[in-house]
Amino acid sequence: MSRAFAQVDVFGASPYRGNPVAVVLDADGVDDTAMQQFASWTNLSETTFVLRPTPRRAILDVDPGIVEQWKYMGAPVWELDGPRIVGNIFKAKVKLGFMYGASLEDRRGLFNGELKGKQRRSYELAEGDLVDETGLQDLVRAAITRNRST
Repeated sequence: MSRAFAQVDVFGASPYRGNPVAVVLDADGVDDTAMQQFASWTNLSETTFVLRPTPRRAILDVDPGIVEQWKYMGAPVWELDGPRIVGNIFKAKVKLGFMYGASLEDRRGLFNGELKGKQRRSYELAEGDLVDETGLQDLVRAAITRNRST
C-alpha cells in the first residue's frame, strides 16, 4: 500500500521529544489488513487513519448504549430504549428513517424524505453525498431524549 502520511510527535513540548505517530489523512477504501500492514511498516508506536464520516459511525458515536442490530429483512436498526433509526439501502441512496422524526427539531434541515407523514422522517443520502455528522448526531440525541421522555 502506498499512501502519503505525516509523522507527528505527540505528548512532547518540542519536536522529536514526544510519542511519534503516523497519520494517514486519506484512508478511505483502505481495508483492515492493509492498515495493519502499513502500521507495521512505519514501525511507529501508533498509526492513525483518517476516514470520512459514515452515518453508521456518526450514530454509534453519540451514546455508548446505542445497539446496532439487523432486522426487518436485513436492515440495520439502531436502538436505545427502543428503536431509533432504521437504515434502508437502495440502489441510488441510503435512507435513515427516524421512527418519530416528525416530533424532532431538525435545526440543520437534514430531513429530506417522508416529509408529509405524521410520524416518520428520513435523512436520505445519495452516493457521493457527504454526511452532515454534526446534524445527524444532533438528530440522534433528540431522538434519544424524545424516547426517554415518553
